[in-house]
Amino acid sequence: MPSTKFSSIPQQAFATKEEFLSVLSKARASCQLPVVLGIDEHGNDVFLDLTKSPHILISGTTGSGKSVCTDIVLSSLFCRFSPAELSFLLVDFKAVELWAYENLPYLALPIQTSVEECLDVLDWLENEIGKRYVLLVENEAKDIDELNAKLDVKQPLIVALFNEYIDIVRSDYKDVFIKTISKIIPFCDKVGVHVILTTVRPCSDSIPEIFRTLFATKLAFNTCYKKDSTALLGQPGAEKLAGRGDCLMQTSDGLMHLQISFLLLDVIKSLVQERSGQCKPKVIPVPQETTSDIDLLHAAIKHVIKTQMLSISILQRKLGVGYNKAASLMERMEKLGVISPQVGTAPRQVLMTNIDDFKL
Repeated sequence: MPSTKFSSIPQQAFATKEEFLSVLSKARASCQLPVVLGIDEHGNDVFLDLTKSPHILISGTTGSGKSVCTDIVLSSLFCRFSPAELSFLLVDFKAVELWAYENLPYLALPIQTSVEECLDVLDWLENEIGKRYVLLVENEAKDIDELNAKLDVKQPLIVALFNEYIDIVRSDYKDVFIKTISKIIPFCDKVGVHVILTTVRPCSDSIPEIFRTLFATKLAFNTCYKKDSTALLGQPGAEKLAGRGDCLMQTSDGLMHLQISFLLLDVIKSLVQERSGQCKPKVIPVPQETTSDIDLLHAAIKHVIKTQMLSISILQRKLGVGYNKAASLMERMEKLGVISPQVGTAPRQVLMTNIDDFKL
């Protein structure tokens, strides 16, 4: 918690990639999956090991240091591993914060920016986790390290970042997102999958109690209200932070006050460019739309126009699909003008009465 006495903490800014890599090398000496974070109140370097903190929840107001933190986390990871050892899945609902990484050879697919693309990423993660658990069983391995020791083609670590996920929480697919994240997180650790969530507003709507439990590591930057700090950390304090990287980190070991390091944009560009010539990791891409997907869409459209009845659960029962697929079909039908957008808590309306009026 903030001290009753004021003290000055110097801001650590990496002006060159050599400075950053030098500190990262210190982190590698003590961490298996090292992340450089910043410095504590005594000026000591603070590192995070993803093997001990596999999933991270980051929140803070605009200008508080949240984006700076995201940059240094990503940079720490891709500077530690080769593209064959690490893959990123980046979802940026703001569409402007992660552009510096668009040419990074670690990307399993282009940076995703829409709710529909986010649902595809969640589907991919569920499928990939399932496939890796099958590999664990087949190879009698207890985790990703034992598995890779037995495989000729190694499975890369996967880091999935959902930046500003508040956008999907405010959409019609809030329940889809929360349920899927809550479902996959307990199974991620053993198969080398790490999830990072960031949000500008840590309210109770965006951070349900299950998230606070599943994400043991939380980085809190300045929040607007005491209740926002409580929603994230379970206690007040973040509302008193000074901004510009002033941070409270909560882990299983307790609460720590630190200053997040600043990585200059030119340094990030230099690091990305240095690795741009490396081979892309061999991972399964997010599936493109297939004939069966189109058939499902047509079946959904015919059903809602014919019955004038609409809900995700109805589509699940009628088409025999899962929750995520039904939600994705709703999104597609909205974009095609078959159904109305979601407005508040009011039910959607079917906008067409004759199937002959529809053209794909």
